[in-house]
Amino acid sequence: MVPLQAGLEIDSVSADIDVSGVAPDELSIDSVSGDVTVAGAPLRASIDSVSGDLALTLNRSSVNAATVSGDIHLRGRLGTQIAVETVSGNIDVAAIGAALRELAGATVSGDMRIGAALAGNGDIKLETVSGDIDLTLPRNLSARVSAQSFSGDLQAPGADIQRTRHGPGSSLEHRYGSGSGEVSIETFSGDARLQLD
Repeated sequence: MVPLQAGLEIDSVSADIDVSGVAPDELSIDSVSGDVTVAGAPLRASIDSVSGDLALTLNRSSVNAATVSGDIHLRGRLGTQIAVETVSGNIDVAAIGAALRELAGATVSGDMRIGAALAGNGDIKLETVSGDIDLTLPRNLSARVSAQSFSGDLQAPGADIQRTRHGPGSSLEHRYGSGSGEVSIETFSGDARLQLD
């Protein structure tokens, strides 16, 4: 038991971590093999794990979350800056009721599923080697979208997919609305799809 707004720094080797009902300025968690579950409203959250899964429900938070082999599940009324990264785990992000100013996501072999809104002049960068990317943004999106893949398939509403004449490789560039934001997607062998909902 800690005070509601007490800053927390937690380190663990093989134990699971469960944090709920806190709202500090800073929440820092570093775990090796345990799962991490968090439900709270820190202003900033930095959560790292080697082999454990991250199940995060956060409000008003700017988040930096990373794993090696674990999955990342991030939900809530998030803050304006999100960074998520994993090697072989999957990433699932649902930003509810908040427009993000900056979202960066990266995987090697894991899949990414992202649902969010983009603030004016906001920036989304997603990249993977062999995982698939599924990005869902609002229908009133205002952004310049670019995507490229070496051998994966690309999809985006209204976009013209350009394919190289000799050998593999495809790319797209398309503007939605006034194009105030930036969305960049890169894959090597994974597929990438943008949906407007």
